[in-house]
Amino acid sequence: MRATISKAKIEDLDDVLRLEQRVWNDNTVNNKYDLGTSIRFGHAFVAKHRGKVVGAILAMRTADGSVFVQDWFVDPNHRGKGIGRTLYSKLIESAAAPIVTLVSPKFSASVAVHKKLGFKPVKLVKNAYFVGDTARFLMRKESKRSDNDSE
Repeated sequence: MRATISKAKIEDLDDVLRLEQRVWNDNTVNNKYDLGTSIRFGHAFVAKHRGKVVGAILAMRTADGSVFVQDWFVDPNHRGKGIGRTLYSKLIESAAAPIVTLVSPKFSASVAVHKKLGFKPVKLVKNAYFVGDTARFLMRKESKRSDNDSE
């Protein structure tokens, strides 16, 4: 199976939202306005197979210049095929900045993929989303660019 990775477009918004809600089994996980902001102003990429969105990564630049991954998901029917890793690779290539994300320790496969991609756990953040959820690892990947490259 070959998926194509491209920069997300506003036209992808409804499909991305439906997939995200289905993957997380939560209709309140995000909304059109937040996703639209990520797609329009952030670093957002989609994976499509036969024209259908089967994965996405959504990230925004923070005040300190790093890029925070808000969400990363792949349709369960398309997992294990390298789609998630390819989405992250595209983000890493386009961001040219340190990347940070929060990863639940209970998702050991996600933690393992992040480590393979060069992310390092920085600290354990309790109640990261202020809804009484479990702790998350704050993970960070340094940029390949050196400080001298930005001058």
